[in-house]
Amino acid sequence: MSLFSIVTLMAHRQALMGELPVVETSWYKKPYPTFSDALAYTRGLFWNKFNFLHSPKTGECKVTISKDLLEHMQQTLMYAT
Repeated sequence: MSLFSIVTLMAHRQALMGELPVVETSWYKKPYPTFSDALAYTRGLFWNKFNFLHSPKTGECKVTISKDLLEHMQQTLMYAT
């Protein structure tokens, strides 16, 4: 129950500022954000704050996927149930 409350409060703050994205489909238009939108938003907040690099810093940087692809994958996973 506390996780639901935290997610709701975080999303409510963003909704008041007009910054809570509402994901719609072509067959279903939503007038207001749902809990699914709120949960996806808070997942994105936490994922953007964490540094997932676990390799030692050797000075060599090797990129295996593009930043756009990484952001697209993150957006897709935020809405996974």
